[in-house]
Amino acid sequence: MPNKYTSICLSGLMLIISACLLTAQNDLPPSFDKRFSSFLPSQTVPVVSMPAIDWAAVRQEDERGPGTRFSKSMSADINPLASGEWTDLPNGDRVWRMAVRSQGALSLAVFFDQVNLPEGGRLYLYKTDNWQLFGPYTPEKMPAGKRTWLGLIDGDQAVLEYYEPQSARGTLPFHIYRIDHGYRQDESGPRSPAFDFGTSLACHDNAVCAPGDRLPDQRRGICRIIIVVAEGMGRCTGNLMNNVRQDLTPYIYTGFHCMDGYTPEYDLWRFDFNYESAACPEPAVEPDYDSMMGSIYRAGRRENDFLLVELMNDVPSQYMTYYLGWNRDGVGPDTSYIFHHPRGDIKKIGASYQAATVYNSSINWDNGVTTPPQNHFNVIYSVGGFEVGSSGAALLNKTGKMVGHLHGGNPNLTDCTGSQAWFGRLSRAWDGGGTPATRLKDWLDPDNTGVMELNGTYFAGGSAGVGFLGTEDGDPITGAMIHFVAGNDTIVYPNYADGTFPLVNVPAGTHFKVWAEKDYNATNGVSTLDIIALRKHILGIQVITSPYIKIAADVNASGSVSTLDLIQVQKVILHINESFGSVPSWQFIPQGYQFTDPNQPFLDNWPTFIEGTNFPSVTDFDFIGIKSGDLNGSAHGDM
Repeated sequence: MPNKYTSICLSGLMLIISACLLTAQNDLPPSFDKRFSSFLPSQTVPVVSMPAIDWAAVRQEDERGPGTRFSKSMSADINPLASGEWTDLPNGDRVWRMAVRSQGALSLAVFFDQVNLPEGGRLYLYKTDNWQLFGPYTPEKMPAGKRTWLGLIDGDQAVLEYYEPQSARGTLPFHIYRIDHGYRQDESGPRSPAFDFGTSLACHDNAVCAPGDRLPDQRRGICRIIIVVAEGMGRCTGNLMNNVRQDLTPYIYTGFHCMDGYTPEYDLWRFDFNYESAACPEPAVEPDYDSMMGSIYRAGRRENDFLLVELMNDVPSQYMTYYLGWNRDGVGPDTSYIFHHPRGDIKKIGASYQAATVYNSSINWDNGVTTPPQNHFNVIYSVGGFEVGSSGAALLNKTGKMVGHLHGGNPNLTDCTGSQAWFGRLSRAWDGGGTPATRLKDWLDPDNTGVMELNGTYFAGGSAGVGFLGTEDGDPITGAMIHFVAGNDTIVYPNYADGTFPLVNVPAGTHFKVWAEKDYNATNGVSTLDIIALRKHILGIQVITSPYIKIAADVNASGSVSTLDLIQVQKVILHINESFGSVPSWQFIPQGYQFTDPNQPFLDNWPTFIEGTNFPSVTDFDFIGIKSGDLNGSAHGDM
């Protein structure tokens, strides 16, 4: 995820101000603290200026490429022992700072070919005028021996700051070998790259909107790819693929043209999962995302425009990613859906309600490549469209299985209406060029079973479990933590904006236990209207009949509803108490639980979890959420 932090050191002991800054406040660069301004004045940071770029040469390179590149790479040779400025701190630690500048850049990225951060070392990259901050990067986040990169920082200047503990004095923590200058080149020369958050056309609906809400699982199998080549960087859309063994091997499928014409550096490719809005309206603030860096080439072929890479590490279970199913019968779907990242923006949804047809002619592409007849589906969009950055997006049939991927076409860049696109057919890529390096089947069906169609999954072995948190009325609840115990393993997951949560990476046949927890914002949905409802119930004027509302009213957990509960609710409303104390802000009961007598729920010892002895022998993982103190159902499930 992007690392943007603010922090406050709460120590009141002036004798340990320095230690406090360098421990409790270590999310921020030391120079951001005013108490150290005399040691680390911002105006003294030395600047390394990069050489001017030959834009005529860049234009020629772009004309030969597929048009996805947005940065130009420049060689560098920078290390803290030879460049920049060191400042000693009172406790013996040191801070190194240096600014890098490339005239006219719209963004900057910094590449490292040697990394050896010591224990306690911290590295930051930031832009001071708008507090765009990446870091802190520690030995855990920047493992030794691997190439990596940081950014992109907006503008043409960025500051690197490194905190060195006294015990590591004099060691070489990293070496910078490359700086990338972000641009977009056209007839007018370099200008705004028009990439990333909020830059795609308004006619693209967010992925959680209709019709994307029909395929909530498949949505989580799509990622944004930052393509790194020796000549610069570009963006495409990728798809996490299931294979017949269903062992969660992290294969990413995208378009061959995303790197064609350049020199790919797969170990530096970045894959951003869950880069999407939480709700249908366009968010005002850029959402976070879950990133992985590094991949290995597995197979690809220009004629089919397919590329399959494998991530260098397994996808963490907390990312809750979905491994897409597929169908390779080669038949064009009568209805299709497309999740994609146009211009590198947050995930969007497109759809076609016309039958996709096999395109029987060759296609001459603008980078000089010609693809053979019958290698593509022809698709006319009914909803949304596509732009640069959408390339590689899966064409999903109405059951959510991948049948092809976006190569290109003729988008309507005004309002998306009637955009036409060609999608490379998965069925043709299956046998590709006849070798493991030029076809899919060796990777997606390694045992040569001949399977024509495969379901998607969250689980190794294909086991599945998806639950839902909702109110008594069925409104989704989000922001809870889902606790899942399987055998000796305990995993904690958040739930989605639509209230659902998948249970992932769980071996079949294990004993399991699931429960939900959400205990903050006690005042959510609690007002004087609830006090009135409580009084009416206590006086018998208007008796509460729902067992769930009675449980919500019993905020002191006494097993009854009384004036003592009314007093507790008043204290929360007045902020005398910030919580109810005896009960959490939200309580969850398995949806399938039946009260012995709904009029007297306190006679029951109702369960707060779901468990079983042979996962997934239980298939119902839904819970009803009860907002403590809220008797009129006014609580917001997303607060």
